[in-house]
Amino acid sequence: MDSEKDHFTVLFEKLKAHQEAVVPLLEAEMVKSLPEATEVEKDGLAKRQARAGVALVRLGQAKGVWPKLQHSPDPRLRSFIVNWLAPLGVDSRTIAYELAQINQNAKPMITQGQQAMDAILFHPMTSMRRALILVLGQFGKETEDRKPLIDNLLALYQNDPDAGIHGAAEWTLRKWGQQESLKEKDAAMRGKEPGEHRWYVNGQGQTFAVIDGPIEFIMGSPPTEPERFDDELLHKRVIPRRFAIATKEVTVEQYKRFQQLNFRRFRGRETGGEPLYT
Repeated sequence: MDSEKDHFTVLFEKLKAHQEAVVPLLEAEMVKSLPEATEVEKDGLAKRQARAGVALVRLGQAKGVWPKLQHSPDPRLRSFIVNWLAPLGVDSRTIAYELAQINQNAKPMITQGQQAMDAILFHPMTSMRRALILVLGQFGKETEDRKPLIDNLLALYQNDPDAGIHGAAEWTLRKWGQQESLKEKDAAMRGKEPGEHRWYVNGQGQTFAVIDGPIEFIMGSPPTEPERFDDELLHKRVIPRRFAIATKEVTVEQYKRFQQLNFRRFRGRETGGEPLYT
């Protein structure tokens, strides 16, 4: 379980010959925990478990692996699995099949005392779908016919209410060279009301994710952070309202368009005042 990509490929071929004995060992690795471990030790365990998970998927014993793709406070294992399924030899059809099995209409339910965004972020089926879509993007452009899957992802990009699904579909489709199709979808959605969607495309073509308040979060930096200031203490803050945040940085093209639309503010007032911005 500590092998790198090339070694993993060689060792896996040997494991297949002893599948009956190996599967229980791999499953036992997947449920280990190190609650008192250091961050380095936790990283090591997550890497071992990710490799064990990939091996189980390739052996057709993935039942206990897919739930590990649910979002959790510690993203290590989920991240390693997402990034390693493709490089370590899992077939893309396996991922596409699993994605198709998950109910796309399941909605997050907010329990008493739970923040709305926590219910959305940690929703099991939605977070697994986000992860599997990102896994598909790891396969890059391949020769097999992907049109049905591309069409499905474009439909999710346009219609799924979850901002994470929208973003994951976009990333994967860009990896597959579907930039023009994405532009067409963006043009069709531009300036429309979000409705039940937790994202929208504004009149300038920028995508925003909608965050339902109140949101409580930790602000500041931990004492272990290099070059931190002494007054950057960790403390709780609350945003009590609903708000939206852009999913991408402002591009140079967008900024120049903003400058042109706000020419007077940048060049000074008509009376010859100093520019407000430099």
